[in-house]
Amino acid sequence: MTEANRPHRKTGEGRYVEVALGRLGVGRHLALFHYWLPSPLEITSLAPGCRLLVPFGPRIETAYFVRYIDSPDVSETKDVQAVLDKISPLPKPLIKLLQWISEYYVASLGAVIEGAFPKQSQHKIYRRLELTEEGKIAWNTGRVKDENLREVMMRLTN
Repeated sequence: MTEANRPHRKTGEGRYVEVALGRLGVGRHLALFHYWLPSPLEITSLAPGCRLLVPFGPRIETAYFVRYIDSPDVSETKDVQAVLDKISPLPKPLIKLLQWISEYYVASLGAVIEGAFPKQSQHKIYRRLELTEEGKIAWNTGRVKDENLREVMMRLTN
């Protein structure tokens, strides 16, 4: 990698992390991504298997911490949104077995790790929208004239 192509370091305190995302296709390396873990979220030392919330496209996804890295392979990284586990819910011997399964069967590491958790323990992210106090006042006093906005606000009030 030449100096011109080298990724720029993020400013501020934090560390780069490599994470595995489940359900993203076949192939061990197809689902490994680099993110920035800001210092307010940083735990002294994350262990492989710790769950994180990361932005992926328009969604927030559960990711599994793989390792710390010095520099990402991409020019820009997104920030980790939340750390769900302070210690890994999976023991080290199981993590090693899951890594071996991923390599042997050429399966995404994230999908393999995700499969080690009971289905009911998987986090689901839901977006919840609600009117602000100012929006409620505008709706109740009839100050909303735009038809599209009225339709959205009507759905939010029901």
